[in-house]
This record gives sequence, structure tokens and C-alpha cells, in this order.
Amino acid sequence: MNRLKNISKKELEYNQYTDYIFKRTVQKYANGVLKFLKIPYEITNMISSELTS
Repeated sequence: MNRLKNISKKELEYNQYTDYIFKRTVQKYANGVLKFLKIPYEITNMISSELTS
């Protein structure tokens, strides 16, 4: 718990943006990967991170 108190605003913003980029990348390529692996499933909607300042 102490670690959370010591995280700076800059670190929090960085983590939010990297989380957003990761989720957008997964959303962009997930269906192609599922099709390549021959998994009969399609992702139609994914919740993105909320970016706040």
C-alpha cells in the first residue's frame, strides 16, 4: 500500500497512456490473431481506458 502513496502524477499518467496504447493495440489485432489461431470468436467491442488529467 505504501507504494501507491509514493507514485507521482507523472508515473500515473504514463501508466494510463501505456494501458490505453496496449488496449488499443489488442483491439486492433485481436480478431486477426483469433482468426489465425482458428478460434471461432470475434471481438466486436472492447472498453478502452479512461484518460484523465
